[in-house]
Amino acid sequence: MSVWRSSWPVSPVAVALAVAVVVLATFLRVERRRERTRRDPLIDLRLFAGRGFSGGLVTAAAVVMAQAGTMFVLAVFLQTTHRLMPVVAGRWLLPVGVAVLVGAQLGGRGAARIGPAIVVRAGIVVQLAGVMAAAAVLRTGLGWAPLGVTLAVFGLGAGMASSQLTNVILAEVPRERAGSAGGVATTNNALAAALGVAVLGGVLRQGTFTNASSARWALVTAAALLAAGSLASFAIPTRQTAPRPAPGREPSSIDGAVGGDEHDGILEVAARS
Repeated sequence: MSVWRSSWPVSPVAVALAVAVVVLATFLRVERRRERTRRDPLIDLRLFAGRGFSGGLVTAAAVVMAQAGTMFVLAVFLQTTHRLMPVVAGRWLLPVGVAVLVGAQLGGRGAARIGPAIVVRAGIVVQLAGVMAAAAVLRTGLGWAPLGVTLAVFGLGAGMASSQLTNVILAEVPRERAGSAGGVATTNNALAAALGVAVLGGVLRQGTFTNASSARWALVTAAALLAAGSLASFAIPTRQTAPRPAPGREPSSIDGAVGGDEHDGILEVAARS
């Protein structure tokens, strides 16, 4: 059964984008109206005025797009060129997961000394180096060891950056708005992951799955996304101040979604920086 006929003059992608724009515009209008009538909006749009919040979201989106897209491309490439079973291909990608654990620990210690924003910037640069190295060594007869080294570098940077991005995004958010802000950050990452797979998967599809050239160009695209994320990270203040409670606003059930202990930890990290 065909949902969209190829003979139709309009692409389904264009229709989907148009519908998305209309839905987004309607959502923003409703949220602004709820703010004017002093009803709790689903998203407090005033949060986006903060450099740490908005800059952190853009940075996170670019980084997550690169991370999700890279893992998708490499998984498909290994299964088609090396004839690996999915489980075996996962073992080839295991260095990323191990390195992420190490990078997260380094990121936490580094944030206490030099601040989370600087750790995020350093982590993105390390990821960029790892994905460019992977693109350089990628070929159809690639062995596990050279790919594993590049993936370890990539994962180390991913752990450093990802472990501190949430802290950066929520550092200047008032406590009573932390739940709403955390929901925005989670949604932002989910959308970015889907877009990353779509964009890098589209680049990979320009050639054949067994062609290393198209996979290499997909990794170069991931590197471009990381470079964009690196630039966006400089919009984040290096020294973020602890948030003050929003005047005249009581915590809502949505804002209470983030527990006090968790947010206190976020504020402690922000205060140290």
